[in-house]
Amino acid sequence: MRRQLKSFEPSYFSEICIDEAHHIGAPSYQKILDYFHPDLWLGMTASPDTTRFNVYEKFDYNIACEIRLQQALQENMLCPFHYFGITDLMVDGEVIGDTEHADGLRDFNRLVSDKRVDYILKEAAYYGYSGSRVKGIVFCSRTREAEELSEKFNRRGYRTAALTGKDSEETRERILEKLAM
Repeated sequence: MRRQLKSFEPSYFSEICIDEAHHIGAPSYQKILDYFHPDLWLGMTASPDTTRFNVYEKFDYNIACEIRLQQALQENMLCPFHYFGITDLMVDGEVIGDTEHADGLRDFNRLVSDKRVDYILKEAAYYGYSGSRVKGIVFCSRTREAEELSEKFNRRGYRTAALTGKDSEETRERILEKLAM
């Protein structure tokens, strides 16, 4: 990334728009924010209220436009969807989630454990689905988790794919088209 940044002067862009701005605390975003000096930073996100850092502060509390999910739904700005948030799975008295412990490997192994896969599939069966098969999206905290869970779902007879930032736009469109079919 350093070489790509250096191909531009720090003041080359007068405006820079950052999509998924709720990730600006990540080191990859910080490299960009630290390197460039535009007249205007424009951040776009559907989830600015993160506990990890203050997204609003990074953009000097300037809000050009704000619409919350409930209002967007009421105004028919989104396609209809059903969202089922499942509760976190407890193993040995601890919640399995994306919180980091000293032993990051142990946490990862629990995120992709057969016990967690069983739990996710049980919850999908409980909530049901429309049509002849389960269709949905599982958001993961890291690429490796998405790839491992997809592989485990596939071994159990589901047809899944892990999409990450490494995938091309064509790959993403092809996989999302399969999901919609």
